[in-house]
Amino acid sequence: MKRVGSSVSFLVSIEGFDGVGKTTQAKLLHNNLTKRSIKSLIVREPGGTTLAEKIREELNQNPSLTSTTELLLFEVARSDLVENVMMPNLSDGIIVVTDRYIDSTLAYQGFGRGLNLSKVKQLNNISSLGLLPEITFLLDMNVEDALRRVSNRNEDPEEKQITKFEKETVEFHQRVRNGFLEIAKNNKERIIILDSTLGVEELSKIILEKVIEKIEN
Repeated sequence: MKRVGSSVSFLVSIEGFDGVGKTTQAKLLHNNLTKRSIKSLIVREPGGTTLAEKIREELNQNPSLTSTTELLLFEVARSDLVENVMMPNLSDGIIVVTDRYIDSTLAYQGFGRGLNLSKVKQLNNISSLGLLPEITFLLDMNVEDALRRVSNRNEDPEEKQITKFEKETVEFHQRVRNGFLEIAKNNKERIIILDSTLGVEELSKIILEKVIEKIEN
């Protein structure tokens, strides 16, 4: 957490597997903070810089990438985002809201793909420059229900979702979900698990209240 003059800035991450509503909640949090005249910026992983968006495109268009190559591309995209966007805005007293961060990499490439967890953590630490979220919201629900949401949603063409993971098996997504829950278990001081079957507005209200509480404290 950084204090710049009378402003307090920190990183907030919204996490969870496909279909739980991360992007919606990240946008709502950013909008609600703006309505309260609290400076904030919303970013996504991978993305947020010219290089990171190109990497996002490559990840989406190249299904033949190996698990290791996939991991390294995510880490490169994060490094560029942290150094060129996150850090400067935090230094300017702006709250940064990110749609996915280091926990997603550990859950998807570590638990989901089966890559060495210790090595993924090491790479996460390098790419993030040690920058951790002050608070993380993990949206959670039944895997099958989340995947049904994915198959029924109307895609915003500007979002350019990475669909390669959505095409994975139910077993893969269950490993990812279990990974997220394990990560949360080991980071109780940072991660708040929320039931994403709650209404969108109800979830948004809870998230906003927790962030405002963090600001005031």
